[in-house]
Amino acid sequence: MAIIGERGATYKQFRTRLLTACAAIVVLLAAGAAWKINADYNAAIETTIAQTSNLVLAVEAHVVETIDTLDAPLTALAETIARRKTEGDVTAREIKSLLTSPLLPGTAKYWVMFIDTQGTAVAASNDLPVAGVFYGDREYFAI
Repeated sequence: MAIIGERGATYKQFRTRLLTACAAIVVLLAAGAAWKINADYNAAIETTIAQTSNLVLAVEAHVVETIDTLDAPLTALAETIARRKTEGDVTAREIKSLLTSPLLPGTAKYWVMFIDTQGTAVAASNDLPVAGVFYGDREYFAI
């Protein structure tokens, strides 16, 4: 009987060690899976930040290009209207012809509206009936 008792104790020790080893393996696998999930999450966040930054740069470049495309012609248009105004009154028809002239590129993409200093629309580069529409109550006219 003493031999069986020793075997039982040895078996219990073996079983305890086996269960401990299995539990350690499970814990290591769970820790590895958690680490992998966290690493993938961080990589996805970094990728999203990089893609968003690239999109912002592309939008910024487009906006700058659009402004640059229209800035010089609009400045020339304003100078032309100012010069004609010193020579006499400028009619809505003259302003409309200036707005639709080849001086302004990209009229298919954009349209320009001329608003007088009181905030009343005079003419537009497209066929919208804007003459007489009042914009003076908008924030950008408040001084």
